[in-house]
Amino acid sequence: MHMIEPKSRKKRIASPKKDKGTRSTYQHGNLPSALSDVVVRLVAQKGVKNFSVAEAARLTGVSTGAPYRHFTSRDDLLVAVAAQFYRMLLQQLSTARKNASAPAEQLAAMAAAYVNWAMDNPVAVEILFSSGIRTEDHAILRQLGVEAYEEFIAAARLAGVPEAAAHKLVFDVSAVAHGYVLLQANAIPDFAIDQAMAGQSAADAARHIVDGYKAASPHDLAARRSTR
Repeated sequence: MHMIEPKSRKKRIASPKKDKGTRSTYQHGNLPSALSDVVVRLVAQKGVKNFSVAEAARLTGVSTGAPYRHFTSRDDLLVAVAAQFYRMLLQQLSTARKNASAPAEQLAAMAAAYVNWAMDNPVAVEILFSSGIRTEDHAILRQLGVEAYEEFIAAARLAGVPEAAAHKLVFDVSAVAHGYVLLQANAIPDFAIDQAMAGQSAADAARHIVDGYKAASPHDLAARRSTR
């Protein structure tokens, strides 16, 4: 999965209303959440590469040093925001699995759920995939990544493909689903696609991929596994 440009950055950001209790309230635990909300708004307006912790602090109504009582760096703040979005995605994937019409339909439902979530949350996609943060460098993101992968693997095992092929199947379905997100986000001429169509197309593609794995010979499956 690669970078996606946010759909729009034209919306004006309004500074949070300040009152006499603002600073003392933040000091007692609400500042991380308030900063996260402001970061999301700044990324929507300016892009993930173009905001500063100092600006986020100013819009939150605290001193420029206050964020560093909770976050060691700009990246640390972004990791916290990324983790929030990752949890949102996990919830969407889990719900899609549970609501699938049949066990074999879970992968298709999750592919559509990912596309719809990504298109509904372009800021989340930009932070997760275009901020320069490496998942493997941060324990919380590694853990959430494992949980997302396990959701897909559980669905793949119910799709009727050999156990040994489940991991490659997840990779293929995920890659195709993210491809639909890229097509929609980048508005490529002659490939314009709206959200409803993208979600349905991702689900259909997942079904075709599953069918291909089911029809493949043991030799073909072994060759696919070797390309992982």
